[in-house]
Amino acid sequence: MVPNNGQEAITRTEYSGFQSAFDFFNAELFDGSLRELLITLQRKANSSGYFSPKRFAGRKESQIIHEIALNPDGFETESDEEICSTLVHEMCHCWQTAFGKPSRGRYHNREWADKMEAVGLMPSHDGKPGGRRTGQSMSDYIIEGGRFQKAYQKLAATGFELHWNSPRRSKERAPNSKTKFTCPECTQNAWAKPDAALICGICQRPMQTPAGTSA
Repeated sequence: MVPNNGQEAITRTEYSGFQSAFDFFNAELFDGSLRELLITLQRKANSSGYFSPKRFAGRKESQIIHEIALNPDGFETESDEEICSTLVHEMCHCWQTAFGKPSRGRYHNREWADKMEAVGLMPSHDGKPGGRRTGQSMSDYIIEGGRFQKAYQKLAATGFELHWNSPRRSKERAPNSKTKFTCPECTQNAWAKPDAALICGICQRPMQTPAGTSA
């Protein structure tokens, strides 16, 4: 059903984009070996995404499926290629859960790192060349001319695009609730509300604001 404004449904458009990317990379980089899972958008501090095994249970079918979550708060500063590299990063965790031996917790071990390299992503603890390949919290970067980059170029050539991200939130400072007052005679300072009328206890003179006027 098309909405009354004639536009295609936003949720369907964006999530179908992630689904098509998953299907494409599954075929190109994992030989179609990964089972279906649920892709979600989740905001988690200090994380571009995460993989959670057996996160969802069927309400009607006796089925347990995995989850890949992507954090839209980082999308604004990332290209579609970089967002897809995060998806493939988590798909490597999915592959290891099915066919390898994941470490306990969220530790990224050598088996996972080797798979990342095999699909064209270089694991790095700081996302830069020369970074550690394994660790608790890991990033990566795209290998120039590697399998992922070539696969993404094929995907982009089909017209693939992502459309939405979280807007960057500007942190506005709250206005100061107190203003500095100074005695023009002895330079003693005091702080009070901007409309306060202060008298210096030493000189008995009206204290002034930084603008040089008495309150």
